[in-house]
Amino acid sequence: MDLWLILPPLFVGVAIGYYDLWSGMIRKIEGPLAKFSLLLLLGLMGTKIGSDGEVLSRLGDIGIQSLTIAAASILGSVLFLKALSPLLSHITGEGEGFEAVSTKIEVKLTVSIILVLVAGGWLGYRVVPETFVGTLDSIITFTLGLLLLAVGISLGLNKRIFNQVSRVGWRIILLPLGIALGSIAGPLALVFFINLSPVESAAVGAGFGWYSLSGVLLTKLHSAELGAIAFLANIFRELLTFLILPLTARFLGKIVSIAPGGATTMDVTLPLLKEIGGEEIILPAFFSGAVLSSLVPLVVPLIIRI
Repeated sequence: MDLWLILPPLFVGVAIGYYDLWSGMIRKIEGPLAKFSLLLLLGLMGTKIGSDGEVLSRLGDIGIQSLTIAAASILGSVLFLKALSPLLSHITGEGEGFEAVSTKIEVKLTVSIILVLVAGGWLGYRVVPETFVGTLDSIITFTLGLLLLAVGISLGLNKRIFNQVSRVGWRIILLPLGIALGSIAGPLALVFFINLSPVESAAVGAGFGWYSLSGVLLTKLHSAELGAIAFLANIFRELLTFLILPLTARFLGKIVSIAPGGATTMDVTLPLLKEIGGEEIILPAFFSGAVLSSLVPLVVPLIIRI
């Protein structure tokens, strides 16, 4: 996702919240707007996948490989970030009185996400005409804009979050670096089970969840098959992230919950992270996602040419 599509609604939301513009109305609609937009986005994603005949046709041939790489990338990222978490706990204020994720939120979110994704997939497969598929990308972008507007408003309304900037320090760079190393190491550890070479496995993992770019890069630099695996693996990573985020935050901590989303924590998965982890997680999640997104076009070609 291009920065120019992401930053304007986020910054506009921050300005609205910070300066208390229309504060009475904004405080009432910010929460419902974020939840509605999040579920709508997930439904649209499911619809897009269900309506994409090319993706569905590939599921039988390379789906298991792609799903295995996605899971390995997430697991590697989580393990690496968990190991680094003692150095990073100050970033989200864990251990300083912030509330943990409640079981009620965890179950409600997970069930809602599964239902919406399944419903969207069914609509895409059975109902949505092919002539409408091209319009889905525009609707998804608009919905993402609404989500980030709501996230920005929430960030602006909670002014204490700006005090977080001064305490983050240089160690925040360990966030994306740990996630990047884990995303690559995970598929490498399972290379004998996925019928790919170590270089191919590492290159797919280095997509960090950015399925569109990683798929295109590996199609051009290697083969259409590896490009398809990268595309699907990083789609699966994004979908799996939505499903496991509540559990990750509850049992492993807020800072580790940034790991599964990879590059998507600067856009698509950012609102869910905020919903689960609170405003304190927005800054490090966005920073991590931005760094990882900038690394994809550099790291993927570098690895595949080894």
